Amino acid sequence: MLAEIPYFMNNNEWYYYDESGNPVQNEWVEQYYYIGEDGKMVRNQYVDRFFVSQYGNWNPRFEAPYWLMHGEWKKNGNVWIYQYNGIVQTMDFSQIRSICRLGYDTSNEKTPPEQSKEAYRLAAEKGFTIVLCDLCFTKDHVPVCFHDEYINRIARDQSGQELEEEIRISDLTYEDTIQYDFGIYKGKSYEGTHLLKLEEMLELAQQLNLELYIEIKAGSKEEIKQAVELTKQYDLKLSWAGTKYDECSAVVEADDTARVSTMPRMIRDSEIEELLSLKRENNKVFFFTYDTAMLTDEVLSKLKKEGIPFEMGTIDSEIEIVNYLTENYQYCTGIESNKIVAANIDLDQVLQD
Repeated sequence: MLAEIPYFMNNNEWYYYDESGNPVQNEWVEQYYYIGEDGKMVRNQYVDRFFVSQYGNWNPRFEAPYWLMHGEWKKNGNVWIYQYNGIVQTMDFSQIRSICRLGYDTSNEKTPPEQSKEAYRLAAEKGFTIVLCDLCFTKDHVPVCFHDEYINRIARDQSGQELEEEIRISDLTYEDTIQYDFGIYKGKSYEGTHLLKLEEMLELAQQLNLELYIEIKAGSKEEIKQAVELTKQYDLKLSWAGTKYDECSAVVEADDTARVSTMPRMIRDSEIEELLSLKRENNKVFFFTYDTAMLTDEVLSKLKKEGIPFEMGTIDSEIEIVNYLTENYQYCTGIESNKIVAANIDLDQVLQD
């Protein structure tokens, strides 16, 4: 990664320059390296509650929970209070929105297929009240819940065999998809699982009283508007997340009351301004992104000032969720997970482990 950035070394210290040739100061570079006030790459210390190694790079997955070794926890009823080096944070895990990704623990060979009715029902049984589905479209513009560009990872032919040629979901009509099995890869008990239409997902969420996240994977502006209009027929709490600004804009154009999010890998002034441009009188905007989207104190202050919630994923370890919410961020309102409901985290047990 270093080779991709304009830099030079002097007396064993690294210095960086931006695209205009100006020296970088007090700034994260490519998410993983921090340049200090003196223009040198910071090494072997904490920056904005993130630890950078002796080589200057930040590891998003901490090898050891720093908060556990140095911080102090106190319990007040169901609320935990964490203190370290002047930082005081109140933790009420029941207030963290837990979003189940694609159905309950679908990477487990013993659970139902991803984005199937069975997987979402299991998520509800396990205590999730919010679930996430992906949105893309078939060749004949039918909105379906599917993660990949190609169907090959989970689709099988009528004999249950893997497909020999790569097939894009956008090259198939919905009727074409019926010839494939989207469940047998998980075992004979799921044989005959079809591709879930968005309409079916909406009906299921309404039946199970679930809040629904819709992450846009692909689709034209008109297709996305069509999907938004479809959701209006259901009495549901909804959130929309798009990796592209045009996707989010299409949602807002179709419904100016929609709760909508962009999904940046870094949060800077430009990303905040872009998100705020989606704000309307009666809608809500938020960031739904990844644990690499580091919140510096400066960014955190701006999010609080603008009233922008921050929700992220995916984390499947209780200790990582606790570590994330304490050491890294003080402003995270939701965690996406395959299997962990934040409200069910037993901090006593986590600390013992």
